[in-house]
Amino acid sequence: MPGDATVAAVFEPVQPPTTFQETVERLGTAIRLGILGPGLRLPSERELAEQLGISRSTLRQAITTLVQSGHLTSVRGRGGGTFVVQEPPLASAMAMSELIAHIAHPPEVLDHSNAEHARMIEALERRDTARAVRLLRRHLDGTVHILGGLFPPGHA
Repeated sequence: MPGDATVAAVFEPVQPPTTFQETVERLGTAIRLGILGPGLRLPSERELAEQLGISRSTLRQAITTLVQSGHLTSVRGRGGGTFVVQEPPLASAMAMSELIAHIAHPPEVLDHSNAEHARMIEALERRDTARAVRLLRRHLDGTVHILGGLFPPGHA
């Protein structure tokens, strides 16, 4: 793995509360910009989670998202690991639903998203529009972080 400062910045600890979203955005952006070049093998899950300062579970979710979106590939067995694909996908013009379809939906992500939706509905039912707007903005910001890591600038 190259040891220059640019690559080191990609693997700095991620800051909560959006560790999953920021991890997807950071790795996806690094792949799109060529900082993490085609064929590059990522550090082991344990090592990468430690470098990013996140849980292995959060890292697995982010990697799953990037594998499903075509940015990374996972190879099992001897000589395996997680690798940057040779040609990461580029997004074409899409509606929001098509973009969101590219986000992995493991149970933990769906549970988090559904809980956010429930809080927004509760705020609306109580006619607490200020809270509903804050919750919606936070939810959309998280979605933007994820999409920002999956697609080139101007497409998410």
